[in-house]
Amino acid sequence: MKKLIILPALLLTLGFAGQSNAQSVKPRFGITAGSNLTSIGQFQSGNVNYNSDYVFGFKGGVFADLPFTSTFGLMPQVLYSQKGGKVSETVNGTNGQIKMRTNYIDVPVLLAFKPSPEITLTVGPQMSFLLSQATDISVNNTASPTITDTQNFRKSIIGGNVGIGYNFNSMVSLNANYTYDFQPLSNDNVNQSKARNQGFGLALGYSF
Repeated sequence: MKKLIILPALLLTLGFAGQSNAQSVKPRFGITAGSNLTSIGQFQSGNVNYNSDYVFGFKGGVFADLPFTSTFGLMPQVLYSQKGGKVSETVNGTNGQIKMRTNYIDVPVLLAFKPSPEITLTVGPQMSFLLSQATDISVNNTASPTITDTQNFRKSIIGGNVGIGYNFNSMVSLNANYTYDFQPLSNDNVNQSKARNQGFGLALGYSF
């Protein structure tokens, strides 16, 4: 008699567990917005080496959480992302400053690992598509007209993206990431600069 009672109870428990697991691996979609802190790294122009300072920019877009299991999944994103860098140098008594702003559509495709319901670790490739750029140059505090030509810029760049997220609940998360482009900004094969996008991001996510 006890076995007859225990068996349905066990099956009912397994049924609820399976239903809960199915709900936990349900695909979700959401929006995200935050800021970037980026530079264009160390690079050479002529015979002079430069180090870029960091600049802030906005990022925002949409994402999908496509779980394979309750632990592993795929997280593709499509983001509008502002990047750039700033260089200030004094050469022979002349003070110069260059500030570059670039606007991209970033498409990271990330493998997600969730060691706990609160933590999400991500890593994967990222493709960036150039929308526009603006470079401001000033010499001894005298500004030149803003340069917006993109002829010598790569229109698409492959990079990497690694991050960590904290899930406050099933809908709201805070995500930090680091990105590094595997290719330089310039497509000039003759005098190619090694300047490349790199930096940190912080964003809030809301999933539906």
